[in-house]
Amino acid sequence: MTSHKRSTATILVCLTLLSALAAIPAAADGFRLIGAGGCRTADGGAGKIDRHRNVSLEQCKVMCLGVDRCKAIEFNTKRGNCEVHYDNIVRSTGPGGDAVCFRRTY
Repeated sequence: MTSHKRSTATILVCLTLLSALAAIPAAADGFRLIGAGGCRTADGGAGKIDRHRNVSLEQCKVMCLGVDRCKAIEFNTKRGNCEVHYDNIVRSTGPGGDAVCFRRTY
């Protein structure tokens, strides 16, 4: 294989890899949507949380990222309420309210 063909092949492999990575449903901001509704632990509870009022979704995410033990956030889209969750979150409660649950990915 010539040097030019190897370079072209390397570029094609890199582009394929980048396309595959782009398809992974993890947000670049460090959070993955779990679903509509409140965040819940394996036993169905909310776990240990801190509540913050009148914040944006981005502010809520920043508060979580600022604490190593934060596992997830629950954000109420109408009220601007944020819950920072410290226990492992495995699911959301489902549709029926204004909250959404995000798991921290790093």
